[in-house]
Amino acid sequence: MIRGTLKKSAATYIDVMRSIILAFVLVSATAALAGDCPNSGYDDASISANGVTRVVIAGPSDLLLVTGKADAKNIRAMGSRCLPHGEMTAGFRLTATRTGDMVRIEVAVTKHKDWPAPSCVITVPKSMAVGVIVTGGKMHIRDVAAVRLAIDEGTAIISGISGSVTIDEHPSGSTRVMDVGGDLVIHGPIAVDYERIAGRVISN
Repeated sequence: MIRGTLKKSAATYIDVMRSIILAFVLVSATAALAGDCPNSGYDDASISANGVTRVVIAGPSDLLLVTGKADAKNIRAMGSRCLPHGEMTAGFRLTATRTGDMVRIEVAVTKHKDWPAPSCVITVPKSMAVGVIVTGGKMHIRDVAAVRLAIDEGTAIISGISGSVTIDEHPSGSTRVMDVGGDLVIHGPIAVDYERIAGRVISN
């Protein structure tokens, strides 16, 4: 189900903005040494963005922020995870591998699979197209060239995209898309709230 929102009520607009702020604050706080977590594990991965046109992010994530920066020279992922008391290892691993003009950021949980998944902040150049394949959680993808998303469940916020946004899968949860310079393409009966889409809205 697609819900165009060219004219939102004040209450709905406030709800959208609160969701964006909440997602940003939660992920930023986690990246800043996991604030209120007494025992955290950390990992990071970085790779040059020279010649790269697309980044694919895959794996479990509790909170995910992907943001484009005009001056970014590298693709960098930073992650943190709250761990059981006394545990000394991160319990997860971030890797960045390149194949041709594509970089894949992989999140792999190596220990304590019953504990929350890692929270990750990933920075890329604004000219980069981003693909996200995750099982769930809360995410905000912003200020990149294009987005392709497949998520099992959770909350996704996509904003400030200069090109197109494609949503391949999101059977359970909510998706909000705002300020897109190209088309919004939705595959399947996926509930999407959207506004300020410069191109076409296509559902099939």
